[in-house]
Amino acid sequence: MAGLTVRQFREADVPALLTLMKALARFEGYEDDFRVTEEDLCLMGLGARPAFGALVAERQGQLEGYAAYYIIPFTYRMRPTLVLKELYVSAEARSVGAGRQLFEAVYAVAAEAGAAQMEWLVLPDNHVAKRFYKARGRFQDQAWERWGLAVRAADQ
Repeated sequence: MAGLTVRQFREADVPALLTLMKALARFEGYEDDFRVTEEDLCLMGLGARPAFGALVAERQGQLEGYAAYYIIPFTYRMRPTLVLKELYVSAEARSVGAGRQLFEAVYAVAAEAGAAQMEWLVLPDNHVAKRFYKARGRFQDQAWERWGLAVRAADQ
């Protein structure tokens, strides 16, 4: 896409990044539970020991998408796993290459980190995302089921 730049996010991006994150929360149906703040993004993404990384797709000074990820330091392979936590492109920038460029940039981060694999979750009814990933030669992991347990805070 002409004029599109994909790069690591920085402090000046935080308000626009948060807006995109809220749009994803709305799309995926957890907007009422969304609690991320600008301060959280600065502290956890740009602090002394970042807990996550984020790449942004920018065109003409506007953020049009992002990919948030974190790295699990080791697995049974004794190599990291990069977890693509979120990949979102605004409606105006879909189907013009922003998602592809973000995904490829995250893959490059994984390779640079020496990761053995990348993994991510897809909502069962998000067929557009499934087609997007399959078009890039990715596959659905049939070996594992996702399980979870809600954790109550100690003061509850």
